[in-house]
Amino acid sequence: MNVFNKYLAKISPFAFIVATFLYSFFRTPCFDESFAYIISRMNFYEIFTITRFEGHNLIWYLILKLFSHNINFYPYSMLFVNWIIASVLIVFFWKKAPFNNIIKFLITFSYPFLNYFGVVSRPYTLGVLILFLICFLYKNQLKRPVLYSFLVSLFGNISIINLFGAFAFFILFLINCFKYRLSKKNIVICGLVFIFSFVFLLSQFIGAQIPERQASLVNEIVNFKLDALSFLGLFFLNIEDKTFLRILFFIVSSGVFWVYSAVFLKKARHSFLFLFIIYILMSTFFIKVYLGNVWHYYFYFVYFIAALWISWDKIKNVKYINIILYCFLFLSLFQTCFINKKLPETLDTRTYKTMIDVIFDNQEFKNSKLFYLDWFYHFFPGVAPYLEQKNIKIYDIEGKDRTTFQSAKNIDKFRTTPFYGGEFIKHLDKTKNNYLITQNYIFYQGFRAKELYFTKNGFIYTDDKCKIFFEIVKFMPNIPFSIYKINVVDVYEK
Repeated sequence: MNVFNKYLAKISPFAFIVATFLYSFFRTPCFDESFAYIISRMNFYEIFTITRFEGHNLIWYLILKLFSHNINFYPYSMLFVNWIIASVLIVFFWKKAPFNNIIKFLITFSYPFLNYFGVVSRPYTLGVLILFLICFLYKNQLKRPVLYSFLVSLFGNISIINLFGAFAFFILFLINCFKYRLSKKNIVICGLVFIFSFVFLLSQFIGAQIPERQASLVNEIVNFKLDALSFLGLFFLNIEDKTFLRILFFIVSSGVFWVYSAVFLKKARHSFLFLFIIYILMSTFFIKVYLGNVWHYYFYFVYFIAALWISWDKIKNVKYINIILYCFLFLSLFQTCFINKKLPETLDTRTYKTMIDVIFDNQEFKNSKLFYLDWFYHFFPGVAPYLEQKNIKIYDIEGKDRTTFQSAKNIDKFRTTPFYGGEFIKHLDKTKNNYLITQNYIFYQGFRAKELYFTKNGFIYTDDKCKIFFEIVKFMPNIPFSIYKINVVDVYEK
């Protein structure tokens, strides 16, 4: 077992780094990654103002900005940043975490770490790295209070999801300061650090609109992610389409939560308070404010690891605790425990580069004027960098060029511009062929027409001012997009 542990410590970090490298650099960035990259190419003031509705803090965009000057390096420069952070995170975790090598191995190759934090270029990976730094420093927080307060403040300024953990660490720090009587000088300095951090955070989100709740309160609770509820022991959800391993993970993780809560309450009350604060705040936020996405719920898992870290010396010798933890972490290796792999069609940008290649490889499309419908908001981030690389322009139905990075901030998230043919034909280029690109499964804004019907070769639109034949020239069911040639059949005079 000692030999196994020795080689496990040497091989596991290396295996993680290699696996995430191969996974990271052979994929097309998703919507959120690409949009963050686009924002990073704006100037500082624009980035500062866009955080009010984007929901992520300034720091991540500034880090990306250091690597986003040359568009020809997209997406590799962005993916490289996250891969380096994830590699440092795992190496640090293996060197400094108090757990034995088996537990470290199971955490390293759990689904959230191997398939998300190690691969997807988002601020969450940086947040987890800072979280682990705080955990490492936790026992010596009163010996190095300024550094500790700086890390907690920095952690809270990485992402909204980190605020819950930063607040919990802040409360624990206050308790320790009063309990062990930290010097007035350090209290003043640490207080200034926290105040500055809070003002800096507040300045980024003053005037921000809270996102609309996605359903009624009852439906929100019913749809509250199983990844979160599994920790809270609530089983009133419909799990008819979930795999056996997923259900088993929920059952085991629920038991883990309650058992460890009891142990924390008895032997490490600071860990109990830490989890209690975070889970209450996170659950309230997800139920009442923003339902969140599956990756947000990974932080129930991450904060649980942090709670174990800061109190491991007090609970590590309890044998049944270790057995339960091994079972829980073993199940966390399976991706079916955490995520449904299929993304909503409007958010799945992995295949959008294929469409850009179709356009670029066809000389006729390259030399024509291309239009799109309002679904382009969902489409834009995934392809905009590739459009700029290949010098392709795409226009909205109002004739505005939407392929520039600056246009990103001008796109309303739920914009549904109605299609009026008489207004649209004014923006056609009479010296070139004109094409319309649209999704196969839905027209978001709809066509305001007297008559609209499909034929074998496309569809015909008629209103009071014109008649247009949209002739299908490229049907791509797997992306899913189609390209129509725009033929103005007739223009009616009043």
